[in-house]
Formats: sequence, C-alpha cells, structure tokens
Amino acid sequence: MWVEEVDVRREPGRSVMTELRIAFNFEMKIRYPDADADYGPHALPDGMYRPAGCFLILHDRGNAVGCVGLRKLPDAFATNIRLSTHDAEVSAEGKSLFIVPKARNRTGASLLMLGPVEAAVERGYKWLYGNTGRNQSESVRVLRSISNEIPLSDRSNPLAAYAFRLDL
Repeated sequence: MWVEEVDVRREPGRSVMTELRIAFNFEMKIRYPDADADYGPHALPDGMYRPAGCFLILHDRGNAVGCVGLRKLPDAFATNIRLSTHDAEVSAEGKSLFIVPKARNRTGASLLMLGPVEAAVERGYKWLYGNTGRNQSESVRVLRSISNEIPLSDRSNPLAAYAFRLDL
C-alpha cells in the first residue's frame, strides 16, 4: 500500500479522487439518511489546496482504495473546540477519511492517516484535528488510536459527535 498526493485544482472530470468522494458521499447518505445537507458529512475538497492543504489517495495493488484531506482548521471548528485565534492559525483538520469497504479492517486507515500528519508537519502546523459522527465507528476507532479525544463545546452540528486532537 502507498499514498499519493493529488492536486485538487487540476482534477479531471471523473478522476479517481472524484470517484472516491462520490463513494464517500453515498455511504454517508446511507449512514445518516436524515442528515441536513448543510452539515454533511461530505467529501468536498474545500480548502484542501496547496500550500495550506492537500488531498491524499491510498493505493493497494494498483487500485485506489481510500482518501483523506488536509486543510487549515476552519473557523467554525476552532470555535466549537474553543481554540484561540492564534492556536487556530497553526492548526489543521484531517477531513473525509474514507476506505472502500473491501479494503477495510487492514492497515490502510492507519497508513492513510500518516499522510495528513506528515503533510501538517511539513506545512508548519502544530496540531491536527478531526471530528466524526456517531455512525462512523471505524473512524472513531482509528482516530482514538492515534490522537486524543477532546470535548465539543457546541452541538449545533448534530453529526459531529466526536472530536480529536494530535499534537505534532
């Protein structure tokens, strides 16, 4: 297995990245059938652009089997975890971790999460945050294995049940 960084600004119409994002969005609609479109969850490449962010694809035997993004921590997330403006400026978010079902329960998710960690360090971030919903037990398990769970101060997004922080 290996991880590749993709430039989302140069994405062709139906690229591998697009296919993985579509699969992620489809699965989230099944897991959260009553979700409000304003809250997601969704795999949009918002903010996952160089130099502040990136989008990574996991490959296994020549097939794309997963993806995750990195972006500067959005203001709404920073407010939700009561982060100071200064700390928010040096914080990033891992976004839209997804592994196709046939590739789950292997080492792919842990390997894939190393990508945003390395990318965040390279970009000078001090902390890497992530959040996930109550119906995403696989994501909760992976995030708990590599980071610390932190409280959410605002429950206005009903799908953000867990938040995590990794000191870089």
